[in-house]
Amino acid sequence: MSKGVGKALASAIKDEEVQASVKKSSKHIFLNSHRREIYSALTLTPCIGISQLASRTGIAQNTVGWHLESLIKAGYISENRIGRRRIFFPQGLITHNEIEFFYVLNLPRLMEILIKVIKGNGMSQADISESISHSRQTVAKSLGELENAGLVTRVADGNNIRYYSTTLLPDRAEDFYQHSRDFSEHLIKKLGHQGGRSPGIIKKGLDRIIIEVGFSSGRFTIEVGINPYITCQSG
Repeated sequence: MSKGVGKALASAIKDEEVQASVKKSSKHIFLNSHRREIYSALTLTPCIGISQLASRTGIAQNTVGWHLESLIKAGYISENRIGRRRIFFPQGLITHNEIEFFYVLNLPRLMEILIKVIKGNGMSQADISESISHSRQTVAKSLGELENAGLVTRVADGNNIRYYSTTLLPDRAEDFYQHSRDFSEHLIKKLGHQGGRSPGIIKKGLDRIIIEVGFSSGRFTIEVGINPYITCQSG
């Protein structure tokens, strides 16, 4: 066999191997980048709906809905309803007792005000109203909801009422660390069933990990939140 024919044959075999690998890897649930973004967003801020996911990821709502159905069917995402609203969260990350808490916490209106309180502890209702676009009535209602959830507390200062963040989130975050490890191990094991090379954690923090998955011809990464009591404030 001539050297040229040998190279051509080797190239053809290589091409067939690559195509076979690509065809096989197309079955991986997270091969699609939009699906990775949606799953990542839900691990960082669980218990949000389709419109919030679309806003966070920049993906059209109908596309978000389509990918969610695939993730639910594959056992990565669960769905619940609060009132008439559909919300979604990663399976294994939070318990059913935490669903309503994270739903309230991750409402954009409440989160915006909570972050203001956290960053400017001791602000009055008027101070908060002036620093954001919401009316005083909306701010008052939101502060009441955050207070009922145990996330802020009020302190009388003469004629003013000042608002401070509580230690609820950091306390729960610390208690969550063992569950974070359990969830990470659960997810790695589940991703391993997708086939290809074994998934591996290439970066790990207290609040999130980056996992490399896929096949030899096409590896990709997923950022996964593992402690929503931390990432809900920054995800």
